[in-house]
Amino acid sequence: MSADGIAFDETHNLYVAVDRQNTLTRISPEGTITTLATASDGLDYPASTSFHQGHGTRKLLYFTNAGRIFNTPSL
Repeated sequence: MSADGIAFDETHNLYVAVDRQNTLTRISPEGTITTLATASDGLDYPASTSFHQGHGTRKLLYFTNAGRIFNTPSL
């Protein structure tokens, strides 16, 4: 896996945008990998993950998606 953007939530899950595979994944502290979205969901070279940080909470994940440039529906 080649990460193009990473971010941790408040419970130490790692969120990874993998642009060449067009996937957004979550890796738990125990090492469980869960695919959250793929190209079939509209991802097109996702990158630059970041959580909204209001009052110390990290519950809203942001990421860039090149699909908007090429008229592909974005999440």
